[in-house]
Amino acid sequence: MLANYKSRPYFKSLILSITCLSLCFTACKKDSKEKDDEESSYEVKKDVRDSAYLYTQDIYLWDNVLPSIAVFKPRNSADVYEVMDRVRSYQPLDKWSFVETKAETEQTEQGQSTDFGFMIKFATGSATDIRVSYVYANSSAGKAGVKRSWRINTINDRVIDGRNQTDIDYINNVFFGNPQSAKFEFIKPDGSSVTLTLQKNGYGLNTVLFSKVYTKSDKKIGYFVFNEFSGATSVVELVSVISSFQNQGVTEMVVDLRYNRGGYVSTQDTLANMLAPLNVGRGQKTMYTYKFNDRHKSWNETYKFYKTGTLNLSRIIFIVSPSSASASELLINNLLPVMDVKLVGDTRTYGKPVGFFPIPVFEYNIFPVSFKTVNSDGNADFYTGFPVDKYVADDLVHDFGDEEEANLKMALNYFATGAFTASAPNKTLSLNSADIQRVNELNASFADNLPSVTIENRPLRMPPSVRKLQRGKN
Repeated sequence: MLANYKSRPYFKSLILSITCLSLCFTACKKDSKEKDDEESSYEVKKDVRDSAYLYTQDIYLWDNVLPSIAVFKPRNSADVYEVMDRVRSYQPLDKWSFVETKAETEQTEQGQSTDFGFMIKFATGSATDIRVSYVYANSSAGKAGVKRSWRINTINDRVIDGRNQTDIDYINNVFFGNPQSAKFEFIKPDGSSVTLTLQKNGYGLNTVLFSKVYTKSDKKIGYFVFNEFSGATSVVELVSVISSFQNQGVTEMVVDLRYNRGGYVSTQDTLANMLAPLNVGRGQKTMYTYKFNDRHKSWNETYKFYKTGTLNLSRIIFIVSPSSASASELLINNLLPVMDVKLVGDTRTYGKPVGFFPIPVFEYNIFPVSFKTVNSDGNADFYTGFPVDKYVADDLVHDFGDEEEANLKMALNYFATGAFTASAPNKTLSLNSADIQRVNELNASFADNLPSVTIENRPLRMPPSVRKLQRGKN
């Protein structure tokens, strides 16, 4: 199967010394004489593995499931990545706690990425029809003109069949392994082919992939594809798009989050405040509450909507899929109590109602799940995701913005008529049920190579101990 991103690095922040553990976190405090005796059998050292576990043990949302450091023995782990892998093994709900270098965190905060710049997906019911699902404009693929809906015929002259594990291992290595270039033969919608050699280069993300205003039944409907809740660059893009929509008199909105795996809460706040109706006010209605583990209940805090802009939407449609995760779900959950929200797309969203802070440990940042978010209706535990109101399969044959693209077509029709129409019947599938299930799992595995995150990166929103570490005052 495809590699899972949690076994590899991904995000950044600051510095930590083992000598500050007793000052910064209560994890080093002894709760009883028995604990003193138990922990005396394991000598804590100035080691990234010990530090990572002690911080995690203190702030982890499910702290009661973790054993003492003497039982866990962090230095029995090969590295800090294995420490976080082992932490997750104690809580079946936790698929997300991870670690990365500070340089990687900084790259993400700056809206940078290093890869081919496009993502792929098997078309519904096919083990050989591999389509481009999205492309970043500034990447190697984007500059070469690659578009969503293009079909991959070969990779390095090799035809890929999703039913063959050797082919899956191969494509996994090409996209997520060490190779820095690959040759792709693409088939365009008009049937012509183009062969391109693409490089894994560094580039700046354009997180808004497409935007347009449609007029249906005298309604102005704004539509945009938002692919990642990145840092300041995302905010600039969102402000530009929403300002344009305001100037064009948009009264209805479709937000396409089908591939959005999440990102920073601060960016979510910005978008939620622009999309929410005027009646949420500024500092009047609750947007969400952070809830921590029982030992840190005093850190629980509620944050309000602060409406920005002049959009006054009463309803909104989100296009989603099982890849819509974390901050995407936070946005949906926060808007549900204050406006009419409809979900269109593939089955349900991912299911991640928790988040974390970047905690600096030597040259790394660790991200143990530290809090859950609760909306103003008290809804918090959506670990199975939000089910769609109208199922529509992901349409990989059409580009974003094409009015024949099945999900957009359904959303536009809903705003025009007030009802969902019957979905087009699925094409006849050539695979048996077991192979269809395998292809679905492969698509999920492709997505799982990308982080699904809800990161609180604002120092003033961090607990004092974390804030102190971020400032390097140890």
